[in-house]
Parts: sequence; C-alpha cells; structure tokens
Amino acid sequence: MLEMLPTVYTTFLERAAPHGGKRIAIFEDARGLSSTEMQNLARSSGAPLTVFVTKNTGFALGLRCFTPDKEKGESDSGALAALHHLLERCECAEEVALEMGNEKMQARFEDQWWLEQGTSQFTRVNPSPLFAQALNLEPEDLHPTLPFATVSTSRPKLIIPLSSVEVLDRIRPDYTALLKLNEHTHSSGIIALTLEGSRNGTNAEMRFFMPRVQKEDNAGANTAACAAAYLRETGLLEQGVWSGPVLELGQGYASGKPSRVFVDARGRILWVGGLVQ
Repeated sequence: MLEMLPTVYTTFLERAAPHGGKRIAIFEDARGLSSTEMQNLARSSGAPLTVFVTKNTGFALGLRCFTPDKEKGESDSGALAALHHLLERCECAEEVALEMGNEKMQARFEDQWWLEQGTSQFTRVNPSPLFAQALNLEPEDLHPTLPFATVSTSRPKLIIPLSSVEVLDRIRPDYTALLKLNEHTHSSGIIALTLEGSRNGTNAEMRFFMPRVQKEDNAGANTAACAAAYLRETGLLEQGVWSGPVLELGQGYASGKPSRVFVDARGRILWVGGLVQ
C-alpha cells in the first residue's frame, strides 16, 4: 500500500479556546482499503478518531470511523470533519445523505454543516437525593425549579439541571452511582446542564458523563440535541434563553477541552452543527 497521509481537523471548535474541540483525521478516498489497513492507518494518524470516505457520489457519502483500537459505528464529529473536507474541495453537494455503520442521516450546509438529529422525546423524572450525591454535590447545588428529565433524539439521556456554571465545574462524578441512575431511568448517559454564568457568550453549558465506560465527553451532537430539546420542552427557549435562530451550547471546559456546539431547534426536527478548522 502506498503511503497515505490524512488531513487533520478540529471539530466543535471554540474560537476562544482553540486547544479544545475534537481532533479528527480524514482519509479522503478509502474505497480500496481493507478493514485491517484502515485500522492500521487510524492507529498511526495521531488523532483520537480517524474517518475514511468509502463512498462519494457527491450527494451520498459512506463513512467508516476508527479509534486507534477499533472501529466505531458512527461519529457526528467525524461526519462534520469529512463534510468540511470534501466541500472545501468541491467534492460534494450542500445537501448530502450520510451512511456510517448502521446509521443514516441527512446533512445540509448553511454557513456551516448541520447534521439531522431527528425529533425528541421528553419524560419528567421524580426528584431524588441521589442526583446530587452521584455528582458529589449538595442538594442546594441543583436548580431549584427546573425539572429532571430523560430526553432522547435516539439514545435517551438523563438531564440534571444545576444552579450555576461554578457548580458545574465542581462536579466529581461517582460513575458507579451514575450507572445506577441510568439503569433506574432507562437512559444511556448523564447531562449536567446550567443556564447561569455560561462562558464566552453561550446560551447554556453542559457536561456529559458516560458511566458504562467511566468517561466524560467534551463535545457531542446528540448530547447538544438532547439539551436543546430539554430547553424547548421546559419553555425556556420562549423565555429568552434563546437569543437568535441558533442555540449555542458550551461543553468541555471542566475537562480542559472547551467546545461549542450549535443547535437549530426551530422546527420539529433538531439539527446540530459546529465549527471545523
């Protein structure tokens, strides 16, 4: 195999903190590569995630995503990087059908790339002292009036609203306790969310915890879609939280990798985007 070199991008870029976001390596034409070759290239790409373009008709893309260790079924950050790469080279249209693993979605370009996240489902959850305990917070750190809820656009997440960004930064997750909360609420992750004191002009700020792998994610399209759906369902968008046609959410500050995720929540279907550089 001839030497192939990727192009590396940062997705969900926060301009005020360019060391954040997610680094993605792109291999533009991977139609002749085997899975083993892709894995070897991903291992040597220098990025946490490597995306291979396996099909490109201009209007339809096939993508395969690999970490250094294994293939990952789908990645919204990887899709954004691939779309940015191809459009810069005039190699795809501004409306594209994407296929990654078992996932299919639509993408559109309007000033930046947007990925369809679908419609949302919202279910209120009864308050419990375990919410604060699992985050190593005090009961008064939780928001006094906003509801706890599970929200889903594809994978349900438990949302715990907090009183301030200072509280958000103080979280020390107990992953065993968080996993029990996920099991009890039939959810797949925990979003801690605040509207008070968000940084760099964002409308809200969040942290997302994945108890099954004991990990915090610093940027995620599905996470942002669920957070935006929560704000919409609780009426907060109509009360002035939303300052324009696009909701801007901050994520990753506490982990040292600040990111900014955009959500278009005006219609029934949610769309998520982010800057790529």
